[in-house]
Amino acid sequence: MKMYMGFAMIGLRRREICALTYEDIVDGISHVHSDMVENPEGRWIIKETLYLWG
Repeated sequence: MKMYMGFAMIGLRRREICALTYEDIVDGISHVHSDMVENPEGRWIIKETLYLWG
């Protein structure tokens, strides 16, 4: 829980936090590549994030 609060404090959106995996954290740095969103059928899916920062 504390980790998620920390991510929220640095500006990550909830959908980006929910889509994070261990592979996204390298040498203590999180690399955001995806979002977890609800599709029109009501299922949660992971898709590419809206913003790619370099």
